[in-house]
Amino acid sequence: MTILDAERPGDTRGFGDRLRDNILLRLVLRWVVLVGMAVFAYWSTLDAILVEAKSGTLITYLPAAVVLTLMACIGIGLRQGDEFPIYDRQTDIIVGTVTLVLSLCIEAMLTPRYASTYLSLHIDLLSMWLFLLGGAVMLFGLRPVARYRWAWFLLLSIFPLPYRILVITFGATRVAASIVMLILAVGAAAVAVGRTRRRGLAGAALAAVAGIMVLVALKVYAPDAPIYVYQWVPPVACVFVTGVVMYIDQRRDWGHLKPLERPLNPITAPDVLRGTIFTALVAVLITLIPVPDIRPSAGVTVPGLNMTPPLSVPSNWRQVSVKPYDVSSLYGPGAAATRQDLRQAEGDVKYDKFSRPRKVVVDAITTSRPLTLDVYSTIVDYNLVGDRFSRRVPVPLPHGMNGVLQTIVDDTNFLTYNRLVWRWNDGGVAQQVSLISVDDHEPDAIFPQPQLTLWRNVNSLITVLFRGNSVTEDKTPVFKDRDLLVMCASDLIETQIDKIGQVSS
Repeated sequence: MTILDAERPGDTRGFGDRLRDNILLRLVLRWVVLVGMAVFAYWSTLDAILVEAKSGTLITYLPAAVVLTLMACIGIGLRQGDEFPIYDRQTDIIVGTVTLVLSLCIEAMLTPRYASTYLSLHIDLLSMWLFLLGGAVMLFGLRPVARYRWAWFLLLSIFPLPYRILVITFGATRVAASIVMLILAVGAAAVAVGRTRRRGLAGAALAAVAGIMVLVALKVYAPDAPIYVYQWVPPVACVFVTGVVMYIDQRRDWGHLKPLERPLNPITAPDVLRGTIFTALVAVLITLIPVPDIRPSAGVTVPGLNMTPPLSVPSNWRQVSVKPYDVSSLYGPGAAATRQDLRQAEGDVKYDKFSRPRKVVVDAITTSRPLTLDVYSTIVDYNLVGDRFSRRVPVPLPHGMNGVLQTIVDDTNFLTYNRLVWRWNDGGVAQQVSLISVDDHEPDAIFPQPQLTLWRNVNSLITVLFRGNSVTEDKTPVFKDRDLLVMCASDLIETQIDKIGQVSS
């Protein structure tokens, strides 16, 4: 009986009988149930991604990655692939249960473990991928899922760490973001048209050429387009073009160009009630696991504040050097950053037993997208591979500013840094100011250098995975330079606010 037979007028059978015969409707219902449970389980994660996407970070690649996966699935589905019905579902239940429990464990244990780098890593998206994989095994069977194994591998790209690493390694530009997506698109094209190995290679080559052509055109005619345009248009367009061309070529080989005529195979796993119930139970448990609350924090609003770095230097400090560095690729168009080396005009025995003038490094980052300051935190901004960090201690500063003090221990060079950070804004643009001191008071003391180091920090992330946060924590922090940094911060804040009065007068 075909799908249309079940819908003929006069069919007196019950809804359950018609549903059993309507293969397409059953497939759609199962996918709706699985995706619905995933949305329910990871609603907080999806909300955090939406907030981050509105801030214009690299996470905007996710819709394109999902679309590329779906296109690969369509290509696989158009191939004939008869499967034997599944009567003994014991293997499906075992594999699905293990995968779902693993997704629950990752959400419960690793997301809190990486809370300080939540936006950079999004471990919960890896958990979501496992949840969808385990749920698909439960609702469709292991063999159908295995037939789409390369599509599932492509869907693993929703875990953003590899994508962020590659884009930042290539320069964190629009073109870099598009090129990395084209790598994924070439893989999707090969999977979609890979009826044979030769056709897969041909499809990959065609997708690469088409994608580069679209990217070049986009760069020439819309060089300032939003980054998501570069992430979406070239990869999706090249896979679509490749799929159409290769489909027409295959149909010509068969002697006709008839449209889609792939018959639907009967569902091989008819009884999925127990698997659905267990998947729903795991979804409920995942919703009970808290996810870090993600909201842009721009700090205290100071109308009229000059947000263009460098900061004005207080009278009791002298500026040794100032160096701008480009951060617009990470923090958005118009973002600016500088490093200022400040030294006390006069030494004080309170801060150095020989009354030597102490040095404080001031890093200021200005951006219209304050959430990016949390996405690209110290794990990206500085070369701190292998260093240990203390808990963050709140420190009150003048004019209602809220500072955060932290120690950073460099066990390689036997140095300890104190870092004081605060944020403020002028009502439209936010600025993060970081003050860093070191317990080496010599003029040539080593300070953390601003540089993109996400790739080098992967080793630290893996260490945390297997050994816990204790290996990267300074559990007994000593804030030796607290008074020095608070004094410097107070002087800087007062100087910037005094400038407002001078400009207005």
